[in-house]
Amino acid sequence: MFKRFSAELYKFILHLSLCVQLLLPVLLLLPVYHTRAEGSLQACQCTDYVYRQRADIPGEMGNANQWVLSASFLGLPFDHTPQPGDIAVILNGEHGFNAEYGHVAIVIGINRAHTRFDIAGYDGLKGDCMVEIYTGLPVTTNTVFIHRKSPIYE
Repeated sequence: MFKRFSAELYKFILHLSLCVQLLLPVLLLLPVYHTRAEGSLQACQCTDYVYRQRADIPGEMGNANQWVLSASFLGLPFDHTPQPGDIAVILNGEHGFNAEYGHVAIVIGINRAHTRFDIAGYDGLKGDCMVEIYTGLPVTTNTVFIHRKSPIYE
């Protein structure tokens, strides 16, 4: 009985080590944040929705709270004035969104004074891949809007 158990254990360990040898290089190449690959680990997260809506955004922007810095490196304009089609970056738990990772969504409406905005996107806290609509959110110092790059400067 002991010999059979150790032979099975040996086969299991050998199989496991082969799997690790084959998969480890692949796993090390995967980014720790969103990629555009279907079925990615970030499916149904807010970043997933924004990537799908804005093909001009590369898939290496990081977590939502890193998007303003990424936009700066990429030369994408951003400020505190929302425009339809912008990416809203919501930081520090503003409007009840995730304080640790932030939140991104697409601006779908604004008021005339540009002081309130409406957004659409996935809410990663719910994890249900349903598009959530939030309306009448006030612009604050914790909301930044990433605009499309002007074709004049490309």
